[in-house]
Amino acid sequence: MGGGEKGSWQGELFRDASVQLLRSLEFNEQASGVDDFDFIGSPPEGYPETDFCKPFLCPAGKVGFEFTSQGGISETDIEDLIKKVEADKAAQKHGLAGAILISDLRLTDKIYSKAKSAGCHVWDVRDSSLLATKVNLCKILSRYAVEIPINAACSFLWSLDETAKLGVARASACVFFQDPQAELTSKELKRDLKALVENVRGLVRPNGIKKVEVVLSGFTRSYGTRDFFDKLDSICKEASGDDVRLKPKGIVSFYVAPWIGSLVT
Repeated sequence: MGGGEKGSWQGELFRDASVQLLRSLEFNEQASGVDDFDFIGSPPEGYPETDFCKPFLCPAGKVGFEFTSQGGISETDIEDLIKKVEADKAAQKHGLAGAILISDLRLTDKIYSKAKSAGCHVWDVRDSSLLATKVNLCKILSRYAVEIPINAACSFLWSLDETAKLGVARASACVFFQDPQAELTSKELKRDLKALVENVRGLVRPNGIKKVEVVLSGFTRSYGTRDFFDKLDSICKEASGDDVRLKPKGIVSFYVAPWIGSLVT
C-alpha cells in the first residue's frame, strides 16, 4: 500500500471516529461534508434534556467541525477556519456560532491560545480521548447515567447505585476537569468538590435520601499541581458533610497524554 493511499485510509478512519464521537456526545447533527466542513451540529443542551453537557471547548450554538489526521496545525490553519465561519455568517448559510478543528495529534499551547483568541477551538488527541472516556463510562460500560455541570470547565458523571440501606445510599461520581490551559491546585479542587457535593444534595433529596456515600473518581485535561493530587483525600473530607460523604478513588491525568495518565490514590 502506498503512503498516499495509507494516509487517505487513516484520514477516513479518523473522520468516521470523530463523527461517531460527536454523535455519541449527543451533538444534534445538521449536515455532513458540506462547504468545507466535515460536520455541522449543535452541542447537547444538558441535563435533563440530554445525558451529556456541552463540552468546555465548544461554542454555544451551531458549530462547524473540521477533522485533520496525521498533520500538524499551524496558525494559518486557524485563520483559514475563522474565514470559513465569517463567510458562512456573511452568506447566512448555516448560522454557525463558531468552529472546532479536531486533530489526532498533540497540539501546542500556542495553537490553543491562537484558536481561543480568534473565537474558535481545537481538540487534540487528549481532548478527544477525555470526551471518549465520558462516552465509554456512560454509554458503553453503563457505569453512570447522566452528566451534571459544576461550572463551564468542570462536570461529573452521576449514578445512584443503591437506595438507602441502614440509612445510607450508595452512589458513584466521576468528575471531569476539561480546561487544557488551566492550572489546578488544591484550591480549585476544593471549590469544585464542594460544588459537586451541593449538586449531589439536589439530586438525592427529591428521592427522600438523607445520607449518601459517593465513590469519587476523576479525569483531568487541565494541568494539576502536585498538591492537587496529594490533597485529594483531605479535600474530600473537607468538602463532605454529614449527609454527603465523598470516598475518593483517584484522578487520572490526561495533561501529558492519555496513555501516560497515572491513577493517583
